[in-house]
Amino acid sequence: MGKPFFKYEYKGFHGCDSVCNLEIHQNLVICSSREDNKGTSITNMAEHLATAICKQFDITPSKLIWIEHYRAEPTIERSESTRHSDVSGRFRETYSLVFFNLTGGGVFDANTFEFSNPRWVSIEKVIVDALIDTHKDVEEPPISEWTDGKDFDEPYATEPEDRV
Repeated sequence: MGKPFFKYEYKGFHGCDSVCNLEIHQNLVICSSREDNKGTSITNMAEHLATAICKQFDITPSKLIWIEHYRAEPTIERSESTRHSDVSGRFRETYSLVFFNLTGGGVFDANTFEFSNPRWVSIEKVIVDALIDTHKDVEEPPISEWTDGKDFDEPYATEPEDRV
């Protein structure tokens, strides 16, 4: 499964309309904030979003790699204490790998899982790019390359001629 970057709408706290951008590559999900999101942030909804996305897009929860992304944005007021702010007073672009606790989702009812207790670790864009490269959909070679050009109706191996 590989879905390009797309808009994803969700209900935030108290049912408020919220929106983010998603990019899905197999089990790698990049959840990006949007400037027009007037609802609950992706940070405050991380565990709820991760649970919903895994269920909706059939991602195995134990294999999920969740990355939270905030684009560079101007700040209203420069703050020297803001660790995500650069020297110009602009918030710099950030990426965080998010780890969750996973509960539920046993053998008999795989859709009862949920994520909780998110923990964020800042990562550089080069790491994100490498993860995307390793999770891109792999194109299958043409059938002729892995069947030696034979149709499926033909026997793949021939019988030895000395058999009677």
